[in-house]
Formats: sequence, C-alpha cells, structure tokens
Amino acid sequence: MDSSGLRDRLLELRDDALDKMMRRGSVEPGQLPLLSGIAAALQALSAGCTRGRAEVDDGGEAIVLRVDDGRVMAAIEVAPGQAIKLAGRLLDAAGLRLSSRIE
Repeated sequence: MDSSGLRDRLLELRDDALDKMMRRGSVEPGQLPLLSGIAAALQALSAGCTRGRAEVDDGGEAIVLRVDDGRVMAAIEVAPGQAIKLAGRLLDAAGLRLSSRIE
C-alpha cells in the first residue's frame, strides 16, 4: 500500500470511529488511543517522516514486521496475539505524545 492509500485508509478508520461515537452520543474511552494513533500516523505522513520505516507484511501464513532505518533492516514473525498487543502499545505511546503536545 502506498502512502496515498494508507492516508485514505487512516482517514476512513478515523471517520468511522468518530461517526460511531456521534451516533451513540458519547465518547468511548477505548477509541481514544485508536484516534490518537491515527492522528500520529497522519501527522507523520504529512511531515514526510524519513527517519526510518516499519511495514507489516500479512500476505502469507505469518504476520511479519519489517523495520528499516536506512542502515539496518530487521524482520520478525509476530503471532496474532503479539501483533494486537504491539498495536495497542504503539497506539498508547502515540496517544501520550500527542496529548502532551495538545496541552
């Protein structure tokens, strides 16, 4: 997926989450880390973040996380449960950093 496709998908996820909360008429605390993570990803895409990149390859039997900082590349196979845990931790970390910028 290229950056344009990623941006479109992130916007779609954000809009869906916000739409659900608006229909229910309340903020869902469980959605806030997701929204923060989406905002961080959109900001990184807009800034043209070039310090390195991480990609997920889930096209085969396994989920593979690849990280490349321009000097070193690493890849690791991640179990589905580990992938969910990692995604949650990344969203939490991004949310904390974004919330400190807002204050």
